[in-house]
Amino acid sequence: MEFLDTQEVPWSIVTNGSLLQMDVIKSLGLDRSAKALVVSSLVDIGKRDRTIFELAGLPLGFANNLESMLFVGDNPIADISGAHDAGMKTGWVSGGADWRHNNVVPNLVIDSVGELVALMSSHEQTKSLPHSSRKCPHATRMRHLQSFVMKLPRWDRIYFFVFFATIFAIFGFGIVLFVPLIQDSSSVDGEYRKTLLAEGNTLLVIVSLIPIMLAGFTLLLIPKEAAPDRSGKINLWLSTVLIYLFVVWTIWSLGILFFPTAILMTAASVGSAVRRRERTVSAKSAEESKSGRGGGKRNRNKN
Repeated sequence: MEFLDTQEVPWSIVTNGSLLQMDVIKSLGLDRSAKALVVSSLVDIGKRDRTIFELAGLPLGFANNLESMLFVGDNPIADISGAHDAGMKTGWVSGGADWRHNNVVPNLVIDSVGELVALMSSHEQTKSLPHSSRKCPHATRMRHLQSFVMKLPRWDRIYFFVFFATIFAIFGFGIVLFVPLIQDSSSVDGEYRKTLLAEGNTLLVIVSLIPIMLAGFTLLLIPKEAAPDRSGKINLWLSTVLIYLFVVWTIWSLGILFFPTAILMTAASVGSAVRRRERTVSAKSAEESKSGRGGGKRNRNKN
């Protein structure tokens, strides 16, 4: 925390628990520098509720821009999953353990908070060095990769598949439009190839727009950061079936160019039918927020 203060990086504390947590925070002197101290028993809201993260971000000026914040914690459910669902970047303090929750992946994994300080300190030192004297060992490359991952858009996997299905459909249409695919041996100059437009197959070129329209229309109907609703799933499956019919119908001419689009749309359709475990976890955590207990504490109390 002292390092954050020296770098003038504002920070807040969010914790599940009773008023005793506040005494612990004060005894460590953390209350003097933190912009906000949010204890679940005081606000009657617990992690994983989005509101508790917004309260922490309010004094920092990020209450409506949580995606610009990094939340660091050691509880995979209450901390990492909760902050992820709120739209924040996440850093998991693993303590040497392995991550076993496939529904959410933290942006950063560290063994201890001290490792995070070391990463930030190294980053600040690297920025102050002349460009010619900077070194890029494996650890530095990993930090750059982690920084890049944290800047990636937080798309749902269904939207991700449909987005790239649309990209491949556009790529396939580009091949149809610009790549000479027709072999012409009637020329006096010998055998050569020409494009479909040059051959006069305008109708075939127009028909090849069908996969783009189907995938693009589906892309507009499904949400970026959440699973599609019932109507979105129906549209997704219908578009996938129509794209497969198009591929089969044109397989001997240009259908093979749009086969990657069909595969990605299939992945999206099947993925939309898979039940997501984190929704069940979210339902349980709503009750936990009332009692101010996190997922880890709940499991220990059961034992």
